[in-house]
Amino acid sequence: MEYTSKFLKRKGMQKKVYIRDKVRELARFLIAVRKQAGMADKSLDDCVSTANFKKCAEAVNELAEFDEDTATYGKPTLALKLGQALSKVAKIVKRNPIEVRNDDRIREAELFAEQCKSEWSETIGHRALSTLRERKQNKVDMLPLSTDIQKLNKFLVNSSNASINKLHSSELTPDEIECECRSLAEATLAHVIVFNRRRQGEVSKLTIEDYNKKHMVNDRSDSVDALSPMERSLSKLFSRVEVAGKRDRTVPILFLSWHLKAIDTLLTFRTRAGVVSTNCYVFAYSCSDNHLRGCDALQSASVQCGASSPTSLRATSLRKHVATLCQILNLKDHELDLLANYMGHDVRVHRQYYTLQDDVLQTSKLAKVFLLMDNGNLPQQKGKTLDEITQLLTNDD
Repeated sequence: MEYTSKFLKRKGMQKKVYIRDKVRELARFLIAVRKQAGMADKSLDDCVSTANFKKCAEAVNELAEFDEDTATYGKPTLALKLGQALSKVAKIVKRNPIEVRNDDRIREAELFAEQCKSEWSETIGHRALSTLRERKQNKVDMLPLSTDIQKLNKFLVNSSNASINKLHSSELTPDEIECECRSLAEATLAHVIVFNRRRQGEVSKLTIEDYNKKHMVNDRSDSVDALSPMERSLSKLFSRVEVAGKRDRTVPILFLSWHLKAIDTLLTFRTRAGVVSTNCYVFAYSCSDNHLRGCDALQSASVQCGASSPTSLRATSLRKHVATLCQILNLKDHELDLLANYMGHDVRVHRQYYTLQDDVLQTSKLAKVFLLMDNGNLPQQKGKTLDEITQLLTNDD
């Protein structure tokens, strides 16, 4: 309960799904510990002991499906998460005896925490990370195809328009209104995620209060004067709202005019669709205080739109897709910073993770260097860039 309380104080009820998962992980760990010999009646407090450290490690290995023959984990991320959870539990166990000045218990908790920091990282942590690295080797990263994105966009726009027309043009029963509002909410939610290349949770948790703060660019500001005519025209097409992103970063969401029409329709039929008054989310579930899950809406739409590779049409893949293809534009440093800030992460993430795929670079760009070396023609290309050499090879062919 104290472990959960710390998460609630830090994350709040908006992160209740995340907190629930963390608590369940720890509960599964305790169940596994109690299966060990002599640990049937032990609590989490009892686990934080140097005498029971090996029992805890065995329970983690069982949950994470450790294979002694190959020294790999079936669930390596679970092993890492449980190690972090036990470190937090050790801090809680240490805090309680501090209040009553129980020096022996304080020392025991400190020694357990030290074991988690040293022995855990050298054994369980090292093997779990090795398993993750091995899985990434020879793994094919499937980025979305442009044709699939076009199919998805067309499907979402048509679905939204159809639902809006039905809601405004005919007398519907309460059940039909609820059904059409659900369809409209899912299609609009999915398209806002796709258009903005936002994380699904950032859009799913959009509140009515935040939505009402939307605004357009002030065309009288000095910043607008520095834009080109085309850029000034584009700035008038979108409404913008800022929401909380990952690690409490503030990230923007851009709305097209039909996004606003769809969301306003949802808000108009909100009560008739069975959404309770206490639900503060724009994309709300009926008869609940929760919001729709963007990942579910996007997954369903990717299958229904007839895409050739629906599994590639996910929020993470779409974010990586735009970040990698923007390298073709040869963005300058300040432009790359602008893109990184919009995507909601540090520019270093772009340079380290959101680069063109290694298999593409190594096969299409660097391989020609080795071909030239093999033919003895590399010295003749002195002063050429990789792209110029590629063009030269094409002309020679």
